[in-house]
Amino acid sequence: MASFRNNSLSQKRFAGAGIWILLIFMAFSTGLMALPKEETTGDSLSLAISKHPTADTIRINMLENASFYFRYNNPKKAVEYAQEAYELSEKLNFAYGKVYALNHLGSAYRKLGQVHKSLDYYLRASKMTEKIDPRVQRGVALAINNIALLYEEKGSYDLAREYLQRALAIDQALNYTKGIGRETSNMGELMLDLHKPDSALYYFKISLKIDSTLSNVYNMTDTWINIGRLYNSTSDYRHAKQAFYKAIQVNGDEYLAHNAYAHYYLAQTFRSSDELDSSLAHQNMAFNMALELDEKSLIENSAKELALVYRLLGNYAQALYYQDTFIAVNNFLIDQKSASLMQDIKEKFESEKKQAQIDHLEKNKASMEFYNTRLIKFRNGLFLSLSFSLILATIIYKAYRDKRRVNRELMRKFAEVRLKNDEINQKSQEIEAKNSTIQEANAVLQRHRHQLTEAQRISKLGSWEYDPNSKKCAWSEQLIELFGLRMTMHSLTLRSFLSKIYPEDVPSVINAIRLLHKNHQPMELDFRLTGNFDEVRFIKAKAVPVLSRHNNVKIISGTVLDATDQKLTERRLVESKEQAELANRSKSVFLANMSHEIRTPLNGILGFADVLLRECNDAQQREYLKHIRNSGDALLLLLNDILDFNKIEHGKLIVEQTSFEIRDLIKASLSPYILQAKESGVNFTFEVANDIPEWITGDPHRTRQLMVNYISNALKFTRHGRIHLRAEMISESKSANEKFKLRIIVSDTGIGVPLEKQDHIFDLFTQADSSTTRKYGGTGLGLAITRQLSILMGGDAGVKSPGVLASSSGNPGSDFWFTIEVGEGTPLKKNNSSSGSPNKFYFEEAPEILVAEDNPINQLLMRKVLEGMNCKVTIVENGKLAVEALEKNCFDAALLDIQMPVMDGYQATLMIRQMKGLIFPIIGVSANVFKEDIAKSLSVGMDAHIGKPFTPAELYESLGRFLKIKAISES
Repeated sequence: MASFRNNSLSQKRFAGAGIWILLIFMAFSTGLMALPKEETTGDSLSLAISKHPTADTIRINMLENASFYFRYNNPKKAVEYAQEAYELSEKLNFAYGKVYALNHLGSAYRKLGQVHKSLDYYLRASKMTEKIDPRVQRGVALAINNIALLYEEKGSYDLAREYLQRALAIDQALNYTKGIGRETSNMGELMLDLHKPDSALYYFKISLKIDSTLSNVYNMTDTWINIGRLYNSTSDYRHAKQAFYKAIQVNGDEYLAHNAYAHYYLAQTFRSSDELDSSLAHQNMAFNMALELDEKSLIENSAKELALVYRLLGNYAQALYYQDTFIAVNNFLIDQKSASLMQDIKEKFESEKKQAQIDHLEKNKASMEFYNTRLIKFRNGLFLSLSFSLILATIIYKAYRDKRRVNRELMRKFAEVRLKNDEINQKSQEIEAKNSTIQEANAVLQRHRHQLTEAQRISKLGSWEYDPNSKKCAWSEQLIELFGLRMTMHSLTLRSFLSKIYPEDVPSVINAIRLLHKNHQPMELDFRLTGNFDEVRFIKAKAVPVLSRHNNVKIISGTVLDATDQKLTERRLVESKEQAELANRSKSVFLANMSHEIRTPLNGILGFADVLLRECNDAQQREYLKHIRNSGDALLLLLNDILDFNKIEHGKLIVEQTSFEIRDLIKASLSPYILQAKESGVNFTFEVANDIPEWITGDPHRTRQLMVNYISNALKFTRHGRIHLRAEMISESKSANEKFKLRIIVSDTGIGVPLEKQDHIFDLFTQADSSTTRKYGGTGLGLAITRQLSILMGGDAGVKSPGVLASSSGNPGSDFWFTIEVGEGTPLKKNNSSSGSPNKFYFEEAPEILVAEDNPINQLLMRKVLEGMNCKVTIVENGKLAVEALEKNCFDAALLDIQMPVMDGYQATLMIRQMKGLIFPIIGVSANVFKEDIAKSLSVGMDAHIGKPFTPAELYESLGRFLKIKAISES
């Protein structure tokens, strides 16, 4: 577009010379198109035609494709190809080729402006109604449709509508959806010309629905352009623009002419809505495409529009240039149209003159035949009378002479007949015996044939034979029924077989037969059937050549299987799989959103509970705050269980392999629950077998989760008595790299698990009794996750009840166990810097922290926690305000939420990195806690990610790592 404008600026000084150059270009455009171009579609078609046999239906199809291609840019060449296709079809008596060759001839002459000749070819195609082949009838419908378009161009709208309705009736009778879409689209365009926008829009929508189903890009693009013209006519410019953009999107790079007209009408729409710059851009694109297509009419209209837009913009030099271009092209088209009209009138006159001469000769011929007939009858009558008299006399004489000879001959014959009768009687007896044997064999053969027919009917399998020499086919009854042919057909040929195959599959079937005939190898082939069926039938065919002793194909035999049910079943399975995958994706999205929405308020609940616990000194109020904190922790644990289950179900849970101290892990995991058990009056003990190595290799986080699940359950269902945890090794390690099983058993003196429930207690959402949920709480996910995790870690989980530690109170108790596969680990250096968990954190120098958080409660919590650490806090509501604040003020770090209005945390991070560089600390604080969320945060440039709900320790530790300020923690 830019280069075209620069050329236009340089042409201001040479407008007059440019007009003559354009005229010369138009005069030689046809000649230039004939020059050879490398790798073009036209050359490819011409090369394929030149290499193909000269008497073949495939060559006819190739010629017609070439005629269709050259119709727009070289109509004379299109006429040559279509004429050759027609002559070859006439020679082969190929009705399908003739009807479409006539259509291509009409379209090419219509493009040349010879309307009379174009109409003559269309009429000849429309009269081929005697052919029952549905493909020929489609060509007839196409010809009637084209006649309607000619009448529409002449302004004869009633005739155009009548012909369109005839074409539509034929395609509806054939159930030819592509043709129905074409006629409804043309009917909509006719309604548009009659200024009936509502009716036009109705037909356009029907056409779009049909063409979308067929993926017919050509008709869909044409219909969207007409819808845009419709909205233009009603001054609905917004919908008009949408329609033209949709046309460009659907077309892509498929048809350059469609894109040119879409940009042309879109430019008109922008001009009508006073958007002159956009109008100029699209009109320039249309003009350039028209030059590339050599579409004179579009060059003329586009030049006229460009002149108008440049005049409105005040660029009169450019306006004058395009006005001169318009005049030059208009004069050229007028001359061309006048020449075509004169040629059309001349041909029409010659045709009518020739017809008058033919009528006169026919009249004279009829008169001469009448008189000649009378003379011949008189002469023949006289000759017959004389001949009859001579013949009668001769017959009487010969009859008398032959009578005596015949009598003698008869006597001799009677003697021979008596001898023959005796021989015949003897032969008859022999024949009757053979007939009896043949009848028995026929009965057996008929029974076998009936069994074969029944087997073929049940399996929807047909058989056939084809003789390449005689061109004759033999089909089984099931095959005739499968192809929807009439049972009374006397001639079942290869053509009748091909006529029932889907047109797009015919070339592959023909090629397969040729390869079989050439290579003498069996073949298998899939294709589709078309015809008077409720739906397309899918076929699996096999063929085997039978060779003669000279290694020539004598007969080709094969079978045809109706695989429609199998194909439909495969499609339904694919649809079911896609629906299941969609449901899984929807569930994952729902869980992610649920996690975010729950964690956001939960962050405020747990955060303010911690704040109040540090500030409140009243014992009763502290007790209430602990209950709030414990309830929040329980809710967070439930949420984590649901997310863990979802990860396990989708195979996304990754088990880590790191070295850790098993005894330290057990002590750290049990310490909170030992205190809880003591407050409840339950004796909590644990032991670790001496043969377990000090350091083992496994997943410490998931191992801790498994123990905590069992211990929390034991505390829930044990009101008094004892809880005991034991860790033991099942098999000893023989080498440093060998794996061994670690088993952990949690025994309690609680309510126990009934024997009939023990097989199902590890199932999803299952508890031993329905009243358990009401009395003790829980969802039934904990034990299910425990078993899944233990299996992922190479072990298993189970329960045994009544337990070995049953108390005197009568509670049977339970032994819950799990095993995991671990290896002997490598000792690691301990990090003593985190020993002792401080409950208050303080920065000696007050850092200035920018917080981007849209939730008011979390804003208040962040301010409270950070100010308690001696931070100066500035809070904004979204990422955009955070970027603006960093442009105006200096901060030591930024804490960004992820999901925020206006601008989210990812976008804000990218902009801050561009502005501040890589040194400035950016920490994400978000309820998005999945691994992929954390990875995305780090990938866009964040230094760390803190999940909600967060603790002051996590916030302090992250800030302390990146701030160059001395931090002091006070216990």
